[in-house]
Amino acid sequence: MTQPTNALTFAVLTVALAAAALLVLACTFYRGPFGVKVAAVASFVLHGGLGISNVLWSWFAIADQETYHAQALALADGRNPPIWQESKQAWPVLLSWMYRWIEPNLQLGIVANALLTGITVLLVHRTAATLHPRAGGYAVLLLFLMPSWWIWGSFAVREGLVWTICAGIALCLVHLRRGSIVASVGFLALCGLLVAARGTLVLLILAGLAPVLLIGSANKLRGALLGLGVVAGALFFFNAVLAETVERSDDLELIRNDQSRAESGFVTGQVLVTLARVLGGPFPWEVPSLGLIFLPFGAFAIGILVLTLIGLRRLGLPGLWLAGPAGSILLGLALVSGNYGTMMRLRDMATILVLPLAARGLLSIVRSPFWRDRSIQGRPTVHRTPGAATTRVRDA
Repeated sequence: MTQPTNALTFAVLTVALAAAALLVLACTFYRGPFGVKVAAVASFVLHGGLGISNVLWSWFAIADQETYHAQALALADGRNPPIWQESKQAWPVLLSWMYRWIEPNLQLGIVANALLTGITVLLVHRTAATLHPRAGGYAVLLLFLMPSWWIWGSFAVREGLVWTICAGIALCLVHLRRGSIVASVGFLALCGLLVAARGTLVLLILAGLAPVLLIGSANKLRGALLGLGVVAGALFFFNAVLAETVERSDDLELIRNDQSRAESGFVTGQVLVTLARVLGGPFPWEVPSLGLIFLPFGAFAIGILVLTLIGLRRLGLPGLWLAGPAGSILLGLALVSGNYGTMMRLRDMATILVLPLAARGLLSIVRSPFWRDRSIQGRPTVHRTPGAATTRVRDA
């Protein structure tokens, strides 16, 4: 393998043009509004441009990008990576393939991540449009308003891959409730891929899906058995992961022993505070210690939460197929989350799942009588009654 480089080379430009052509081809065959196709291509161009510019002029540096780059270089050379974690192999393996067959250039990972963001736009739109024909555009709008969308999508990290997988899982779940065999196969395949990208999410998604299967199944016995099996499997693996984490952390071990004494209590209050932070943090009073840049993250999270609840109220049981897995992810974060950095990145995965629900909620607000009455005030309104003459009334 040649010497690693971060320069803008002919190979990078060729791959970028090929990725752009692939995305344009996908948009050509995609049955959706022209504006959504433009948004997908714009996402690719903006993320790719920001990411490559950052590498060339060294504006920002994040440790994860350098870690994945080092792992991919080692794999491309046939060596064991210096740092290697389970459930995170998919992204460095993908990078190593590009490094081996094209060239070891970090910008290839940025181009791949940018392409994945464009695909995510199409998947999110399709899922929301399946719930309501007019909700797709609002889902794309909310996606573009997500602050972390423009941060992590511009680095050679695994966020783009996980976003795309989560968006695909959401689309499969919407069709899975209708008994689609293709959706079932796609859901299992995407979950298998997610195991290698962010394995913890698979356990939480399955745990959140189990009660939905139990509630929504026409055959209660079949639903109960299926739900019990999913919950048992998820809890088994989650318990193994949690036990391994506790054993490797002296601090958590001390906390566990301290809480087991007769004179001690439980961390209920702490969990409730953490849950509030997961749902809507960082809060304004926490911004001084974190930085003003974190304020939009909390505002967006609260907005998505409100819109999701509105959309869930409008859709009912079908909305639970997305809200259940997302809620399970948020609850899991409340139990094990230790800092805002990791928590917000994982919260984004749940956000991708519920964006179609939030878009449905936003559509309900836009089409509410309050907004509609204001928009038609002073315009002539036509009232038609079957079998009667048409009357024309002007609003006051």
